[in-house]
Amino acid sequence: ARPDHPAKERTIKPARDDVPADILKVDVLCPNAAEAQQLTGIAINSLANAKSALARLGVRLPIITLGAEGGFRGDGQVQHVASFPVRAVDATGAGDAFAAGLAVALVEGQSNFAAVRFAGAAGAIVASRTGAQRAMPSRQDVDALNIEDNHVSSPVGKLT
Repeated sequence: ARPDHPAKERTIKPARDDVPADILKVDVLCPNAAEAQQLTGIAINSLANAKSALARLGVRLPIITLGAEGGFRGDGQVQHVASFPVRAVDATGAGDAFAAGLAVALVEGQSNFAAVRFAGAAGAIVASRTGAQRAMPSRQDVDALNIEDNHVSSPVGKLT
């Protein structure tokens, strides 16, 4: 958490006993569907469950990544962010690229939506290449995919 944006105090502990409760004292959290289920005890198999899990994560910007299915962002409103259409070859490192892209975009001051979109482009590029380390995209690669794609996303309701 940044000093100018202190993390919320948590009252809900993770669903698993072996996950430290302090892990949720952050502003941004982007688990994949399996990790979100481990943290919340909620299977991410429907829109309603995704909304519940996003709310239960209880951070300022919760994101649940779904690989080729895109992901959900919940920062007051729940929004499905579609994936980028790429031919997936090897998903190794795609989640790491997503997290790195998200951090870059947020530090740059991009909106939450733009940051998730930028992160999705970084992850998609990695999934379309082989070898985790050499698959990592350049800034130019991410910007090019982000600009050329007409990226469809839709609000799906309020986070309650």
